[in-house]
Amino acid sequence: MLPPAPGVARRERRRRRAVRRRRYVVAPVVLLVLVALAVLGAQLRSSPSHRRSAARVPAVAPPPAAAPGVPSLLLAHRAANGRVDLATVVGVAAGGHNASVVLVPTLTAAETPSFDPQLIADLLNLGPTQLLQTTVENLMGVRIDQTAVLDDATLSALMQAAGPLSVRLRDPVPVLNDPQGRVYPAGDQELAPQDATTLLTTTVSTGELDHLVAVQAVFEGWLRALRSPQAATLSTTRVPQLASLVAAAQASTTFSTLPVTNLGGQGDERYQVRTDALGPAMQTAFPGRLLGIGGRRPRVEILDGTGVPGLAQQVAAVVVPAGGDVVKTGNAQQFGQASTQVVYYRDSARAQAESLLAALGAGTVLKEPTDIGVFDITVIAGADFKSPPGT
Repeated sequence: MLPPAPGVARRERRRRRAVRRRRYVVAPVVLLVLVALAVLGAQLRSSPSHRRSAARVPAVAPPPAAAPGVPSLLLAHRAANGRVDLATVVGVAAGGHNASVVLVPTLTAAETPSFDPQLIADLLNLGPTQLLQTTVENLMGVRIDQTAVLDDATLSALMQAAGPLSVRLRDPVPVLNDPQGRVYPAGDQELAPQDATTLLTTTVSTGELDHLVAVQAVFEGWLRALRSPQAATLSTTRVPQLASLVAAAQASTTFSTLPVTNLGGQGDERYQVRTDALGPAMQTAFPGRLLGIGGRRPRVEILDGTGVPGLAQQVAAVVVPAGGDVVKTGNAQQFGQASTQVVYYRDSARAQAESLLAALGAGTVLKEPTDIGVFDITVIAGADFKSPPGT
């Protein structure tokens, strides 16, 4: 066979070099295209429509953990008639240098799971201690880690452990319905344990807000007494939750009263929280314990879809610390709901609905296309919801 002509050979060599160059150029381009397609696929899988399908899988994420540091405390006293006549929330900031005590008027009406709005004073006659904690936590929008309810004997023992209290009463305090007509004078004085108990639990004739002025004076003396290691040990041995109050005694503590307005008339004392003042007041008192999801508390309706007594209370005990603002509870249109549904009405509430789903630990997230504008989220509790231990 004859060798190719010189011109033909040169053309063949140029053709082969061009093929090799195309390979070098095309291969990286193909690789880039494949990478781009992979990224696009990941974005599509994380799109809202895909997340909606994924949210139908039972949630496994745990509920939000309690804030680190000293647990916040709801400290209450229950009178012999079952009513709450003293309620305070104690919180110690991270680091232990600052603390707040908020005095809660017990004649304040609050949205109560499974009931219409009720006075805080009546909650322990309606349900367990958890109902009191959930209701106050929901009312204030502040995480409460634990609750201690004292009876007469326990409160008296705690005052005995603290010893005589040095207090300063701003005004004279008459003892309501006292057969001897006792009046505690204004000014500095030493209170015997029984007198301290009386001032903490006996409302004055001028109303509960004036009574809370005397309560603050007694608490200030109590905190000073709890700086004694002996008094602190005796108190926490009797009521372990008082470790939070002991921690507040070691800190710089500020006092305030829950902002309320009087709705009642003469002989019918009844308060309602001032919503315009509540947020700033809680931000000042408990800046590290404010509840919410993404910076706000979605308005939540809870419906019992099973007919199990107390189920709405159990759901609220999860929804409230998870950041929801429970504004209504009731029954679903029919019972027999097998799976819990967390329903949102606007796309902006979807992430909050998913957060509540994770806290509940069961159910699905659904969107209701008709927005009635009253709630951000509706939780329809089904048979798959299991109340966490301790709620």
